[in-house]
Amino acid sequence: MSLPPPEYLHAYCGNVLVAFASAMIGIETFFVALRVVSSYVSRRPVGADDWLTIPGFAVNIALCAVSICLVLYGGIGYHLITVVLEHPEKLPIFIKFEVAFSVVYIHSVTYPKLAMLSLFLRIFIGKWQRVFCYALMVVLVLSCIAGTLTQVFQCIPLHRFWDINDHGHSCFDQLAAWRWGSLSHIVTDLIMIALPIPTILKLGLSWKDKIGVSLTLLMGGIGIITSILRFIAFWNWKSIGADGDGTWVAVELTAYSIAEAGVYLIASCLPSYRALYITVRGPKKERSYGSEETSTGNSWRAKTYVNADDSEIALNHLPIQTETSSHTHMSRPHSSRNETKIESEVHV
Repeated sequence: MSLPPPEYLHAYCGNVLVAFASAMIGIETFFVALRVVSSYVSRRPVGADDWLTIPGFAVNIALCAVSICLVLYGGIGYHLITVVLEHPEKLPIFIKFEVAFSVVYIHSVTYPKLAMLSLFLRIFIGKWQRVFCYALMVVLVLSCIAGTLTQVFQCIPLHRFWDINDHGHSCFDQLAAWRWGSLSHIVTDLIMIALPIPTILKLGLSWKDKIGVSLTLLMGGIGIITSILRFIAFWNWKSIGADGDGTWVAVELTAYSIAEAGVYLIASCLPSYRALYITVRGPKKERSYGSEETSTGNSWRAKTYVNADDSEIALNHLPIQTETSSHTHMSRPHSSRNETKIESEVHV
């Protein structure tokens, strides 16, 4: 068998992954630190979403660190045949780090999603929405556990995954597991995007204001973009064996995985910055929605405030339009609909 040309054997792209992972460490640290500053400056109560950000940040940093180790010690960035010919001792290290990377990746995409759902639970009072949030959280936790066990027991015993001297065939199709695991992330993203929509549509606000609230609550769904890109990348990878050129292709696949997890983490932090913006900018001209009868019985006072200039909305006590009830006859001027309010302690 003839060898590939020298330019193929000496091709290298591992430095790209090292640079990308290092950059993601800095970017993620900045966004998480800004979330902490936002909570401190705005005196926003610390919730479950804030606590879940801590392990989410830790596993994302670990994910970047493992990817750098893959380059430094596992030989990725070179073509597989180059590693086999020149550094065969790196192949078992590469596979071991891949197992570790897969386990850490599963947790790195789970914690930010749980944080976003915890935020939804601080806002939503509708029974069906809360049930969906809790159900989706259970699905995410079970999926995380199942994915972790899948990676740990993908070969029995696990060392058969990297031990070239053990010719046992007790391993399942790892590539299929990675492919369909990515698909599950897309499905959960779609559900998370859909969850706030009914509440937003019922808000007694202008369409301009509804768009502002939508952008705030739907930030957690932007991770679906990187999920789709990662799914396509894994689908286009034809083989995990020798003909799949794993150490070369791993650079792209690892970068997509880091990007997906990082985007989830950043997206879970974005809604918290609104409180910082409101606090730093200070109050502006307000117009009122909702109603609260004063002691005179003739005037109306707002419980919810929406900025007339930039559609800034405090997400506690948001007015929701409901159908007229036979037991309720209060309404705001020029409106035939009653309003209820989301009772929440969160200012997003």
